[in-house]
Amino acid sequence: APFALHTALSTALARNLTTMNVATPPSIHDTKAVIIMYGWMAAEPKHVKKYVDLYTQQKSCAVVYGTASLKTIMSRDKRRLTAIVTESVQKAADIVRGLESSNGLNVPVILHYFSNGGAFVVERFGQMMKEIKDGTSTLNSSTIRDLEAISDRVHEKGFEILDSAPAYPHATTLYDVIETASPNKALGIIFKALFSVFYLINAIMIACGRGDNVEKVFWGNMIESDLCSRQVYIYSTIDKLTDYVKLEELIEARKKRGVEVIVQKFNDSDHVLHMRKHPNIYEEVLDQVLKRIT
Repeated sequence: APFALHTALSTALARNLTTMNVATPPSIHDTKAVIIMYGWMAAEPKHVKKYVDLYTQQKSCAVVYGTASLKTIMSRDKRRLTAIVTESVQKAADIVRGLESSNGLNVPVILHYFSNGGAFVVERFGQMMKEIKDGTSTLNSSTIRDLEAISDRVHEKGFEILDSAPAYPHATTLYDVIETASPNKALGIIFKALFSVFYLINAIMIACGRGDNVEKVFWGNMIESDLCSRQVYIYSTIDKLTDYVKLEELIEARKKRGVEVIVQKFNDSDHVLHMRKHPNIYEEVLDQVLKRIT
């Protein structure tokens, strides 16, 4: 059994893919849960490392983590989003199977994601599961098995932890997000110009009855998602990028759909900076989740 666990972990680390990283606790055999973490737009591994370290070093959890590129998030590129979900799920499944073959226990999986950089990836995860269920998926059988394995562990015993997410995609807010996420001013101008073209084309297609309202489709998917029936929302009333009024409307809609919701609302922390401002409370929320599922 220890050899099988070591082999599974080595496989997860060695997959020839570059988007997602793997971090494990000091003693992999004592792993309580596997976390799949999707960062906010333009976040680098070093930006989410403090969350990863908290899980691995203090909570005995393995973490598969990474961030979709700025281009992927701006364009909502289905192919790229599918690749990110696939890679993260494959690596998580490797770890889960190794742990379960070692200890014989079902390992819970938590989706922890930030802002819409993470929410768009999770939205695609949900769409991929629907495609599998209705028989329209074009994924290979191995990937489907991995998706079903991880989806089952998220749905049956896991949690979703949403930090500053989802953010209602107001057009003006998206401009602010692009400006914040762009590595320099010149690129920010280019990205905003490209987004304006995309937004205009989408508006024309909607007016002609040939397109979908991207904002409404995304928000509807967030409301109707059945990936997990347990969610934690961590947000702030002063967040300039995540509209807390729209978020609270979504929370109420989720509750009406039978989802168990835990809310951690702040009044003084900025976008995706809640743990920096309130480290002790943030950690208490994670402890509450882990206590429920382990």
